[in-house]
Amino acid sequence: MIDWRTITAAGSATTVDGALPLRRLRLVVLVGLGVVMLRIMALELSSGAQQRDEAARPIVRTVRTAPMRGRILAADGSVLVRDEPIQALVLHYRWLEQPANDRWLRTQARARLKRDQRRNPERVELEKQRVLAERDDLHARIAALCGLSADEFAVRTAEVQQRVERIAKRVNEQRVDRELRDESSRGPSSDAPWVERLQWAAWSLLLPRETAVASAPIVVAEELEHHVVHDALALEAIAEVEAHPERWPGVRVEQRTRRVYEHGALAAHVVGHTSANAEPVGRMGLERHYDRQLRGVPGTIEERSDRTGRLIDRREVNPAQPGTDLLVTLDVALQRSAERLLDDTLRHGALAGGPSDPTGNAGAAVIALDVRTGAVYCAAAAPRFEPSRFSSPDAHGGAALLADPRRPLFDRATKMALPPGSVFKAITAIALMEGGGFDPEEPYFCRGYLDRPDRQRCMLFRREGIGHGDTTLTLALMRRCNTYFFYHATALGGEPIADWSRRLGLGQPTGIDLPDEATGSVPNATGDRWTLADTHALAIGQSTLAVTPLQMARVMAAIANGGQLVRPHVVRSIGLVASADEGEGSIAAARQPAPMLRERTLAELREGLERVVNDEQGTGYRTIRIPELPIAGKTGTAETGRGRADHAWFVGYAPADEPRVALAVVVEHGGSGADIAGPIAKRLFMRLAELGYLN
Repeated sequence: MIDWRTITAAGSATTVDGALPLRRLRLVVLVGLGVVMLRIMALELSSGAQQRDEAARPIVRTVRTAPMRGRILAADGSVLVRDEPIQALVLHYRWLEQPANDRWLRTQARARLKRDQRRNPERVELEKQRVLAERDDLHARIAALCGLSADEFAVRTAEVQQRVERIAKRVNEQRVDRELRDESSRGPSSDAPWVERLQWAAWSLLLPRETAVASAPIVVAEELEHHVVHDALALEAIAEVEAHPERWPGVRVEQRTRRVYEHGALAAHVVGHTSANAEPVGRMGLERHYDRQLRGVPGTIEERSDRTGRLIDRREVNPAQPGTDLLVTLDVALQRSAERLLDDTLRHGALAGGPSDPTGNAGAAVIALDVRTGAVYCAAAAPRFEPSRFSSPDAHGGAALLADPRRPLFDRATKMALPPGSVFKAITAIALMEGGGFDPEEPYFCRGYLDRPDRQRCMLFRREGIGHGDTTLTLALMRRCNTYFFYHATALGGEPIADWSRRLGLGQPTGIDLPDEATGSVPNATGDRWTLADTHALAIGQSTLAVTPLQMARVMAAIANGGQLVRPHVVRSIGLVASADEGEGSIAAARQPAPMLRERTLAELREGLERVVNDEQGTGYRTIRIPELPIAGKTGTAETGRGRADHAWFVGYAPADEPRVALAVVVEHGGSGADIAGPIAKRLFMRLAELGYLN
């Protein structure tokens, strides 16, 4: 029989026992809430006012300010390059990036929604579209504010993004390589069981590079910075942005500097150019070589803004320290004359798309330097470029210059290494006379060719079918007699010629204070692979020999000053006004250890070089001679092969009787040295005389 009273009593007991934990739970919750409330009250009483003050306190941000770069001054003290302050409109990278960064876009959208709305994907997506629409409207308003078309603004932002993406790609590729190397180093050691090593090798091959590194891509600093989209902002535009910052999210007005090249493309390869960063960096020429001196020390500015981003005030904490000026040896008038001569030659000569150069991509260079100190008076190269196309924040022509087949960025004065042709015979003559057992006055009978009339010939034989007859060293230099040098090089051998080439600075940098100078090349004239034909070719400046215009000007300076190699230099002083004779306090060119040529060697060589220009039979008489100014030098026509015109050379110095300036002129694929390079040299010597350099 069922005892209902017992069951009821048991149920009542269960109910009581189940209610007890619930009451305990409620008690715990109430106690916890009480503790929280007490803590809130304590915080309010102890630091509530302080926290409210902190929330109302402006946000402080420290901003670096770029210093004014040092100026570059010409020899007469006139300004070649300077900085000028500008007011630039800068836009945060995330506000210009296309397509928008997804994480940034989501953060912007969620910040505009209430907390409960952020959990709704549809509301978040709708707000993202509003942010994108606002950004498009911002771009249109910025373009109008700066006086730009929509396409111009798009080009500028696209170039900023391309630059930032290149940096990010490079940084992340380096990170991946580093982590892969670290991963490889964690593999089994060489003494581990072969099965373990085989498994590790198979795993490394099968694992894709993209998944080898699990960490997220690095966000580079440029992705979090503001970038210039327009400089030289009008006062009305500055007032609009600063007065209504809420209308211009991601936009600021910053004071920056712009590099001004007073003479445009004049001496562009020498002065170089800078980057368009907030703190410009030298990328070429003197701007790069002396970047540390020119750059100066950045300053700092403290900016205060409220919680909405509105700028309250700015305070300079540490003023920027300007860079140091450079005083250079370049003469503006001489440099301009040299560049005009090169431009006219390339424009109107046989090079301008003519049959001698079907591509029209040839160039030219001129170097003039002091034979005693190595000071460079002009260093001209053509074609050239406008440095401001790289350095101005509003400049966007760098890509076109890089793609130009004429290579206007290539400094042909210091980086163009070509076979020198007959101008090299001066070095062959030195090797002959300094080698011993050679008599420069003993005649050699030139019949126009060495052994066979179809090879190793003189130019005279090629043109007229005759030779030069009895020829001494002086006459061989003057008349361009190849067979004379073929004959004597046979007995001398190639190595003494190569050795003297190196002793005279070929195949190595001159040490000029410009970056990336080419070394050229001097062949190794020893070994089984070197032949007599190679020796003959080397003796007349062919073979695999390659020299720069600067190197050959330096060789001429050594012949002119008694056999010492000077160190070419462009900067006379850093931060100091040097004296006219480059005395104490200047960057003087220390003479390097150099060959001490015998007096007879110098006398014979100088006589031959002078007769090249001043004797009626000399190759330079018709196009270079100046009756009132004795000039010494050598013309050269370097063969190129492959159906293209030869390179035209002239190297020399003046005055011949009391040398002051050495000169090298090269026209790439110009043809005859006497006919193309010679007239340029003549006009430059005349200009040097007018400017007082030959007195």
